[in-house]
Amino acid sequence: MAMKDRVIRSAEVPNVGSCKVMCYMEPDCVSINVGPVEGGNQKCELNNATKENHATFLLVNKPGCIYFAIENSCGSSPCLNNGTCQAGFTSLKNCAEIYKAGEIG
Repeated sequence: MAMKDRVIRSAEVPNVGSCKVMCYMEPDCVSINVGPVEGGNQKCELNNATKENHATFLLVNKPGCIYFAIENSCGSSPCLNNGTCQAGFTSLKNCAEIYKAGEIG
């Protein structure tokens, strides 16, 4: 499976872990597609959407590809006023904790 039409960056990586690190370093990345091994490397695609926040029709059967979404506690406490919660970039877990700490979410 792979997500289509939401790729924001592509690269060749040595393994799945490297693709996950690339996603972590890209603020807009919330899921990845990892392609089959070719010449010792795998294709890594960073996506700006997940199957949870977009229609599942964006997931397509793509032989040799694997789809991963990041774990995100933002869904259980969405941000108010069109704020964006980014998982993994703060010690605070979701918008409720951000508001309690006095930060703007």
